[in-house]
Amino acid sequence: MVAKVQDQYEVVKTACNKNKADLKKVSENLEKVTNGESNQCVCSEEVQNLKKSVLDLKCRSMKNNLFFSGLCEVREENTEELLRTFLHREIGIDYQIEFGNVHRFSNYPRGKRPIVARFLYFSDLQYVLKNAYKLRNSQYGIRQQFPKEIEDNRKLLYPIQKEAKRQGKKVVLVRDRLYIDNQLYIPYSEADESQMMNDTEQPLDDVWTTPTNGGSRQPPKRQRVSSSTPRGY
Repeated sequence: MVAKVQDQYEVVKTACNKNKADLKKVSENLEKVTNGESNQCVCSEEVQNLKKSVLDLKCRSMKNNLFFSGLCEVREENTEELLRTFLHREIGIDYQIEFGNVHRFSNYPRGKRPIVARFLYFSDLQYVLKNAYKLRNSQYGIRQQFPKEIEDNRKLLYPIQKEAKRQGKKVVLVRDRLYIDNQLYIPYSEADESQMMNDTEQPLDDVWTTPTNGGSRQPPKRQRVSSSTPRGY
């Protein structure tokens, strides 16, 4: 009898030891997976931060650049002198502006290639932009140069900026951030996403109510809150 119990004990002990070994192995694998996911999240965050840094560096490198369109291209032209003549004739610049570089873009059809000019002094760039209104209703255009990512976002904001100006509001466009009457304009898609995130982060007690009649738990109707920015901006 004792021998039989001893045999059963050894069997149970062996099974327990095997279970412990299996559990340890599973725990180690789970830890590896968890660390892998954590590292992946960290890497993803680092990649996003690097992208933001690169974009910021691109913007800084283009800070002193202006983009000129509408100037007819001629064979064997002196592009810098052509630009100086244009600034004097069309905008009234009556002093010598110092350029670091002036050239036409190569990825446009010949004859319609815009000019990009790098100003040595940012004050000269600001003066040219300040007087760019003189080109209104003409074939010419002047704007700051930005990376494609920023420019794509700015194009979406131009109609909003124009409408806000028409209504006499104070409008400032900084890179791809539009400020209307000193308030940052947030597109409705981003505002809705932010609202959804805020709703998700609320405690359950703020979202659900417990009925007193024993019925099922139902979410209360949320009141509609109007945006601080009027629709159409």
